[in-house]
Amino acid sequence: SAVNLEGKQLLSAEVFTCYGPHLEIDFEMLKRNADYCLAGGVNQMFYHGMAYSPDDEPYPGWMFWAATHFSKSNTLWRNINKFNNYVARCQSFLQQGSYDSDFLLYLPYFDYWAENDKLHILPQASFDFGLLPIASELWNAGFCYDFISDRLLIDQIDVLDGQVTGPAHRYRTVLVPDCKYIPLRTIEKLYTLAKEGADIIFWENIPDDVPGLKSYDKRRESLNQLKDKIFAHKTSNADLKEYKIGKGRIMIINDFDILPELNIKKEELLDSNLPFIRKKIDDEWIYFITNPERKKKEGWFKLDVQGKSVVILDPMMYKAGIALSRKTNDKKTEVYLSVAPNKSYILKISDKKANGNRWKYETSGDKGFTMNGKWNVSFVEGGDVLPEEMEIDRLQSWTKFDNSHFSYKYFSGTAIYKTTFTVPKELRDVEKWCIDLGDVKNHARLRINGEMIDTLLQYPFQIITDKIINNEVNTIEVEVTNLTVNRVAGLEVKGIEWQNYWFGACLFKWTKKDESWEPSSSGLLGPVNISPSFTYYPKR
Repeated sequence: SAVNLEGKQLLSAEVFTCYGPHLEIDFEMLKRNADYCLAGGVNQMFYHGMAYSPDDEPYPGWMFWAATHFSKSNTLWRNINKFNNYVARCQSFLQQGSYDSDFLLYLPYFDYWAENDKLHILPQASFDFGLLPIASELWNAGFCYDFISDRLLIDQIDVLDGQVTGPAHRYRTVLVPDCKYIPLRTIEKLYTLAKEGADIIFWENIPDDVPGLKSYDKRRESLNQLKDKIFAHKTSNADLKEYKIGKGRIMIINDFDILPELNIKKEELLDSNLPFIRKKIDDEWIYFITNPERKKKEGWFKLDVQGKSVVILDPMMYKAGIALSRKTNDKKTEVYLSVAPNKSYILKISDKKANGNRWKYETSGDKGFTMNGKWNVSFVEGGDVLPEEMEIDRLQSWTKFDNSHFSYKYFSGTAIYKTTFTVPKELRDVEKWCIDLGDVKNHARLRINGEMIDTLLQYPFQIITDKIINNEVNTIEVEVTNLTVNRVAGLEVKGIEWQNYWFGACLFKWTKKDESWEPSSSGLLGPVNISPSFTYYPKR
């Protein structure tokens, strides 16, 4: 909020700190957390963390107790470039322009301090919406806002042409949530803004009290006098508690439906649980949207902006194209989206006609085949020791190979699954395929006939490709990397001391492992299905 208010380009944040069980965090968890940060306005992430460790330090080297632990001793390292490229592409867009927030939401610090018996440097609202339920409700209803503190409101907010203005951004209004305490100078500033032409909104009521003890009676009397002054200017609007103050007005509301009447945009993306952020770059809008659920979201989605074209960019797969879009009756833009689980897109909406290739809406058919034959599994990187090569009749976690032999059970690293297949005769004219690896623990690289197809980091582990699958014998290789936790658990079972750091006050603490602990599932679990894929274009 402060970044947007003051026109700064970068909002930096430490991310992934104490994010989950130590050494059990995968890319799906990391991406979900990164996406929420991006949708929340963060556009420069600092991973937490990567501890320095001497080269001769025994595995796993020096680590830090509160970190996700990004280093070579963590198996995430093998495919971290794919994740880094995704984050970099998203940030490259979101570091441009300005956040398109519609109003300011007053942050009631003094309610927090008055109702908490322990002193905190920052109120809990800086970490979640627990202090301020209306903030969560507004977010979920699709409204975009910036928080405003007492100091910034008093020192940096003015009115121009009926708009609330800050150093670098204009807003439609200031909304004060339901709170008990408000400094006298703050409510006097709100009154002045209304006199000069602004709309000021109080949710449910105007605060009844002032914080602090110095000159308390005098300040509270002044607050009550100001409230009486406001209430004396009630308008004839029977449907709204509206008070005419100079060139502007003060309103008391309890219904979000009033906000669009004040030209405050209401996005419908969150009705489908698609978290987003909207930015303005000259005469264009940029949306970052993400699907955090394990089900696809498909259909026409309304964007509360006007534009003639919408370009979709896929920052994970590095693809782009012009989307199907249309105008609504109120001249807003609708775009057709098919958002797979854990998928994120960047949308670019312009008032100009876009040139280029159309976005390909792709799906798979139901006439595919499943890889049911034998697989050769070779272990190529990791430890504590590399297990022996294995041929398996069915896909399962490698922790269960050879009656859960120690070397498989406690191995962390990379294995290559390899087999061959022949395309059924009835599918030999297919030019594009959907390859679905099924369940993967935990990230994979896919090759067909020796050619790299892509790296897959999270569910669904599927890729649509037009790489050549011939009508003779084809070879498929799936290089799978699991989590680090299995290896360090094996060290504990052997009685080897590996933990050369202290676990502090982190929510997720290391739980010592013994032989009764069940290792994390690892490898290619499948089933692996290959089916024809086709492109479709829904009707406008």
